[in-house]
Amino acid sequence: MTRKYDVAAYIWPSYHYEPRVEHFWPEKDGEWYTVRRGTPRFSGHDMPRIPLLGHQDEAEPKVMRQQVELAMAHGVNVFIMDWYWYENLPCFERQLNEGLIPALKGTDCKFYLMWANHDVDTLWNMHVDTDWTQPRPNLWSGQVSRTVLEPMFERIVDKYFGLANYYRIADKPVFSIFDYPNLIPHKTAHAPRQRLAQAGASSPRPRRGSTVSIPHAGSTYSSLWQALSGTSHRQASVTPTCHAIVRSTTAEGVTHRCGLQPHSFGKASQDRSASP
Repeated sequence: MTRKYDVAAYIWPSYHYEPRVEHFWPEKDGEWYTVRRGTPRFSGHDMPRIPLLGHQDEAEPKVMRQQVELAMAHGVNVFIMDWYWYENLPCFERQLNEGLIPALKGTDCKFYLMWANHDVDTLWNMHVDTDWTQPRPNLWSGQVSRTVLEPMFERIVDKYFGLANYYRIADKPVFSIFDYPNLIPHKTAHAPRQRLAQAGASSPRPRRGSTVSIPHAGSTYSSLWQALSGTSHRQASVTPTCHAIVRSTTAEGVTHRCGLQPHSFGKASQDRSASP
């Protein structure tokens, strides 16, 4: 049996030690700190949820290899990695660099980055009441200036795009921006549009959360200009929201820890042998 599609699941990489967020999760194993403290909120509320695989460190290659094998066994063959950059430094990147990338070697599973360029407030802090009717203090801004953006993307290109397991559509590496409008307040996206105009390319506006496939052009930035401005290379179709087996399982064998939204890229990939 063959298929002409890929199924991708978002990964929120917070279940490992990240020094930058130790003030949220002081036990040095990431958001497991919050998971372990889950309490029932109503009759029949099954909390805390205990993963069958335990409170694993997702920055460990053997842990992520297990997650890769579970995903592929259930038809998921692409991971969309939440990727963060605050105050000109990466955040949550150990899971990707030390855990997932080594775990993908020798498999047909792929990954690509979704730059989660949203602001950070106190939502991750379980000890702070969350009143959705009131504004929360902004701790880190997801906005970047052009002087930050260019070396940041240079690093992304050099570090990830050339990897064998980086996901491509029509041989073009795919890069996704979570909150494209968050680039606009500092006019970060104007420079890419200007560069496109100089090259004679069109520059339509992408939608929030759109996925952008990045063509190999003459230089690093000529491809990134096209990515940021949403050229005709943008391709993605989103399936209805559903849960995917990527993280942890319950006794029934279904993931409950993360409500993931798998993407199905019809006819975008080469024919693949479907997982049994």
